[in-house]
Amino acid sequence: MFVVFPRLGTASGRSAFNMGKREHNETREVPDEQPSTIRAAVAAIAQEQGESAEDLAHLVQVNDYRYGAKGQVTFNVNAPGSNVTYGTAYATCQIFTALKVDGRYFKVDEVHL
Repeated sequence: MFVVFPRLGTASGRSAFNMGKREHNETREVPDEQPSTIRAAVAAIAQEQGESAEDLAHLVQVNDYRYGAKGQVTFNVNAPGSNVTYGTAYATCQIFTALKVDGRYFKVDEVHL
């Protein structure tokens, strides 16, 4: 999966002006397309980038890859009691089947004959 965090550093609900709000993009292998697997991978990346597990406890999926844009899953996080809101989601993931060769990923698409 390829994940874009447009507002990494904001999971605590504190103002982004007081935190290091930044964008982060990363490709990560996941064993399946289950929402719980994808959420766990998103949370793991966010923690590796400095977010706390406690703040990420409120990370929720806001669409389903079967119903949103093809292969896309979006997550948001808003801390309870926070008066800070954002116009963008916390993380958007593109889920795709790929082959890995020498550390490079190649998307795989079915060809209909």
